[in-house]
Amino acid sequence: MKNGIAALLVEDHSSEARERIEQLAWQATHDPVTHLLNRQRFIQLLDNAIEEATQTQSHHALCYLDLDHFKAINSICGYSAGDRLLYQVAELWRSEISALSFCVSHCLGRIGDNAFGLLLHNCDIERAVEIANRLEAAIQAFRFLYDAKIFSVGVSIGLTPIAGQQIIGKQISTEQALQLADRACSDAKRKGGNRVQLCYHNNDTLEQQRADSQWFSRITQALDNHEFVLYEQAIATTGIASDSIELCEILLRLQETGSSEVISPLAFLPPAERYNLMPKIDRWVIQSMFAYLANSPPSPSKLYSINLSGSSINDDSFIGFLKEQLQIHAVDTRSLCFEITETVAIANLQQAADFILELKNLGCYFALDDFGSGMSSFSYLRHLPVDFLKIDGTLVREAASDHITCAMLEAINRVGHVMQLKTIAEYVENQPILNKVQELGIDYVQGFAIQRPQRLI
Repeated sequence: MKNGIAALLVEDHSSEARERIEQLAWQATHDPVTHLLNRQRFIQLLDNAIEEATQTQSHHALCYLDLDHFKAINSICGYSAGDRLLYQVAELWRSEISALSFCVSHCLGRIGDNAFGLLLHNCDIERAVEIANRLEAAIQAFRFLYDAKIFSVGVSIGLTPIAGQQIIGKQISTEQALQLADRACSDAKRKGGNRVQLCYHNNDTLEQQRADSQWFSRITQALDNHEFVLYEQAIATTGIASDSIELCEILLRLQETGSSEVISPLAFLPPAERYNLMPKIDRWVIQSMFAYLANSPPSPSKLYSINLSGSSINDDSFIGFLKEQLQIHAVDTRSLCFEITETVAIANLQQAADFILELKNLGCYFALDDFGSGMSSFSYLRHLPVDFLKIDGTLVREAASDHITCAMLEAINRVGHVMQLKTIAEYVENQPILNKVQELGIDYVQGFAIQRPQRLI
């Protein structure tokens, strides 16, 4: 009898140990919030899929899914709400995928804060697009309820095929496949979100990846070694504005190693955005500019305009960083103007408005850049407490030669003045354009016809 009890106790203990081992194994491969595969396990399975495609010429598909407006919900309701939203989205997608009878096998994982990966095995691109559209539609119909508030959520989906014939000879790695899907997702987000964007493997995309990888290293080196340089470009008054503010924009350049050549931001800013290096660049610019102003205090009427990226607008810690730098360098906030593009502002209107208001409460000015690049401009403008309206250069360039463009400029300028905003025409490159924008009554002008950028730091 005693032996029988002992055997049962051993068996119970062994069962507990097995359950504990299984629990630890599950925790090692799954995300605790969504209960999906974690990033490490998902990448292992993606490795296996790429190797299989190479050896057997099979076809798979990789989706990179990034939730739109997630950060806004996090900032409004807190991180517990964000976690609950992630779990509900994971359950929704798990249910949707299981209901698709034509979907063979799949792996769904959480691979970032609000990013998910979906690997579809033995799935051609047409079927993958159908599945991705189904998941996007499910999110469109989904409503998140928290603390008596209802939120709608969107998703941007990047999709790339993983096929044997595309991999052979091109050395497609797991990292490259993720980058391709991530880039397609970013393209979908730039186009307004709530859509599926395809990206195929080809020599051009691989070359772009290699170039981006080199830029990542180069930009990191430039930040570490202070190889960026700052230029200024004057913004001149046309005599329309009654004040005597002296404006200039601060421009970023990169000094080529070992030479006097200066690299245009058009070369390094796009890869910096893709590799999420813009927050570091923005902070470098602010630290460098504030240190300069501390050593060379400007005249009371001079205003320096500094560009900020969308990443900084969405960074909850950025305002704290900015306040800290203002204290360290004792900069007069009345000499500072910050610029964000219309596209960035519209992408997250409430957060942008709150951000602008907080900086204005510190005494800074604010400008909305590239205004007119989006045709919904007027409806959004009244929600943004800006001081200056910088009219998109693609419109200004046509001012002297196209009467329709000229009428658009006139309308923008009139609405800006009704809202008591100062207007600035960008890309004023020659005298005919300058004459036309002056005739239209625009307050300030910027471009080569006024001054070419000059080295500041």
